[in-house]
Amino acid sequence: MSNSAGNPDACAAFLDSDDRLPACAVNDRRLGQDRREKTWWSLCYGGVRPRRRSHRRDADSFSGHTDWLDSELLYLTLGIMVLCTADAIMTLNLLNMGAREANFFMAHMIEKNEFLFGATKMALTGLGLILLVMHAPFRLFRLVRVQNLLRIFFFAYCVLIGYEIVLYRLI
Repeated sequence: MSNSAGNPDACAAFLDSDDRLPACAVNDRRLGQDRREKTWWSLCYGGVRPRRRSHRRDADSFSGHTDWLDSELLYLTLGIMVLCTADAIMTLNLLNMGAREANFFMAHMIEKNEFLFGATKMALTGLGLILLVMHAPFRLFRLVRVQNLLRIFFFAYCVLIGYEIVLYRLI
């Protein structure tokens, strides 16, 4: 004989005749409102006082989302966005000096509107960074942690800015 009071799925099958609460809801230990109904409150409160700082099980140590992320991710993300902004400004200045944009998509955006170029560059970089930060604890193809990809992108942007400085001197 199964105990339907301990199993919520089994409990849902035994509704009263007038479709109100299940007969086994009396044994439900949950009190108050369900926390999942307050989405925005949970996001704001979780940013200040996170509950899940690490994984629950050892098997989850290489995958799974947590509420608490490394502060290094913040610095990498802000650094990449600052370097992306500097790249956009330097690219526009180099184009005014006679250089050519190598990226076909961005060259098309610059031809349409310089503001559209900057907004598209910032939006694509920002959305990409959000996805990478959300998945920072994960591994890509079981080889590289996503957090290490952020470090690689930061280094690549530093190299790109250095290359643009060299181009300034050559033009």
